[in-house]
Amino acid sequence: MKKFFVFLMIALAMLLTFSSCEKDDSPQDTATEQIAMENTGKDFTTAQELMKSTDDEVEEQVALAMMPSTPNSPPCPTRSLEFPQGTFPNTLTIDFGMEGCEGPHGHIRKGKIIVYMSAPMYEEGASRTLTFEDFSVDEVQIEGTKTLVNLGYNDEGFLSFSRTVEGALISFPDETNISYDSEHTLVQIAGADTPANLHDNIFAITGSTSGINRMDMAFTATVVDPLIKKRTCRWIVAGTSEIESDNGTATLNYGNGNCNRIAQLTLPNGNTLVVHVRRWW
Repeated sequence: MKKFFVFLMIALAMLLTFSSCEKDDSPQDTATEQIAMENTGKDFTTAQELMKSTDDEVEEQVALAMMPSTPNSPPCPTRSLEFPQGTFPNTLTIDFGMEGCEGPHGHIRKGKIIVYMSAPMYEEGASRTLTFEDFSVDEVQIEGTKTLVNLGYNDEGFLSFSRTVEGALISFPDETNISYDSEHTLVQIAGADTPANLHDNIFAITGSTSGINRMDMAFTATVVDPLIKKRTCRWIVAGTSEIESDNGTATLNYGNGNCNRIAQLTLPNGNTLVVHVRRWW
């Protein structure tokens, strides 16, 4: 009986010790997971915004390259077509130079964007493929291949496009990086009737992105409510994405239509925080 009592006391002591360790470790583990999820959300918005910033630039430069003459065009970047204007397929090289050009909002772009155009983008089936050569925005290096394809009009009568990004690699001055691939559908909900006026374009975006963040953690981001991108605003103005990783699922809400760089990230534990898009330092 005495031996049994001693054994029981030892077993209880071990159980209490194990329970104590569980209680001590759990809050710390949870906090670490939440920080990792927070960083994943911030990295996703950064990668998305940096790559997306090339879209507006390319749209503008392609439009300028196709004009008969552009006497008031700034000297940087330079544009050169492989074949004469109006010829397709064609390749446009947008060269920001080694020293770089200061663009809108004071951002410095360097290097080249190479744009292959199979046909005018207003034609169904036309594609535009972007690649980068030593290209950077504010010393953040951008690599990868982005392809836009005109899918024609959908069942609701809106012009739609597919956009794929393959092998994206965004490298920061601190030697960290983000890599990802993505597939999205862009539905033009405004501006399709005025192709010469880019400023009234509004797109609703759906799809998903999978990649590795700056902490070497895998993530997948899926659009839940279409992301709304206006040509007149630098940022996504509305919509929701869910970001999944080993640490759980977070929700990123871009707001209700106001043009600002603020998004709200809801962590797996229900806590929320404000994410300021494009703050990558």
